[in-house]
Amino acid sequence: MSETYFYILAIIVGLFLSTNPFSIHLFSKLLVAHKATGTAKHKTSLFGLLYLFLVWLWLSLTAIILYESFISLSVKNLHYVAITVAGLGIIAGLLELKKYNWPKPHSTKKTMRIHESIHKTMNLAAVVKLSIETIVENIASYLMPVLLFSVLVCLLSSSSISFLLLFNFAMILSLVKIYILNSLNVKMSAVLEWNQNSKNIFRLCIGAGLVMLSWLILLVVAKVIGFN
Repeated sequence: MSETYFYILAIIVGLFLSTNPFSIHLFSKLLVAHKATGTAKHKTSLFGLLYLFLVWLWLSLTAIILYESFISLSVKNLHYVAITVAGLGIIAGLLELKKYNWPKPHSTKKTMRIHESIHKTMNLAAVVKLSIETIVENIASYLMPVLLFSVLVCLLSSSSISFLLLFNFAMILSLVKIYILNSLNVKMSAVLEWNQNSKNIFRLCIGAGLVMLSWLILLVVAKVIGFN
């Protein structure tokens, strides 16, 4: 597999994993928070842009830390770590697929907490807190993919941090799309309804993406697939 194909893979898998119902809901609410907090609309748009950058930044910093930790390992130990991480990824993916096949009733507890935190105040500190909360609340669809992809990049013969940066950007593309729709004056109520109606499909995409990355790691370790 050439580097070009690997870049394409990073974008495609990242797109699958970017469909996170929680972050889509949170970001959509953030973009219309000016109606509740009295913040100017253009300022709220800037906060939205900052939120996107911060989510990408936290993911990228996490990925670089993991990458630097794994790249220092011997080949044998890296393979042990890769197999373990792939196993965790498959379990996480199957749990997401389980949510698709056996969806749980919608819980309003987390949703109400988001509403309260966003509508209470809208400032720089609140945006930073929301960006961190987004990642902490979504281990399966944010931190697990970063862990998997960091290991996969370390297995490359010519590994590069640019793969990680691109992959992390691909994981927020759904939010970037929502930001553009909001700029075009599309009602966020329509986006929220679409998110609610599609969240089971989104879980399917996340589960499939995690399993795909995990199996790719195992195939590389088994030398079924090689990179050049």
